[in-house]
Amino acid sequence: MVALVAAVIAGLTFGVKAGLDARQQGVAAPAARGTLSGTLVVTGRKGTLRWRLSVTGLTGPPRSAELRRGALGRRGPRLALLCSPCRPGAHGSVRLGASTVSAVQGGGVYAVVTTAKHPAGEIRGQLRVLGGA
Repeated sequence: MVALVAAVIAGLTFGVKAGLDARQQGVAAPAARGTLSGTLVVTGRKGTLRWRLSVTGLTGPPRSAELRRGALGRRGPRLALLCSPCRPGAHGSVRLGASTVSAVQGGGVYAVVTTAKHPAGEIRGQLRVLGGA
């Protein structure tokens, strides 16, 4: 038990990934796709997400990318803004509170990318934890 507590304090790293598409957002943009990938470093109960976004086939330039709480098919509150506007090859890091880290680990967070034509979101995908490093 002491070793586990020490590992959590020192930080655990998890790979994360979301496959984004218009079908999951319920919009008509069949060519629109993307991927949000990165690592989640958990220290204590909080974390830092280091992310990279790639998109293709959108109806226009991506206006923003964000993380939201919600199960597949359900819209939820915004947890973190990743970029606005989003440039090609967008990447960065964002700090996450304990409840957001818990939601990510439980599969209850999705990524969404907005455009001018689809301001509520053009592509979306659930963020999955790939495993610890």
